Amino acid sequence: MRRDCCPTMPTWENDCQIARTYVRDSGLLHALLGITDLNELSGHPVVGKSWEGFVIESLLSVAPERTQSFFYATAAEVDLH
Repeated sequence: MRRDCCPTMPTWENDCQIARTYVRDSGLLHALLGITDLNELSGHPVVGKSWEGFVIESLLSVAPERTQSFFYATAAEVDLH
């Protein structure tokens, strides 16, 4: 139902206790929020997280079994490792 991604390099400021959580099924997320079409989704604050969750699940669905997801964030971007 959800996926937690931990940082790649935990520090005292940034450890796995502040993992990023994504809903694994974006369609279910949209249904629970009452989003019925692309126009509603485009203006909704959840659009970015929904897209990130969809991309992460798409990538991990073709990755080898037991692949774990981690993130590395800078001010400009977030990378999935």
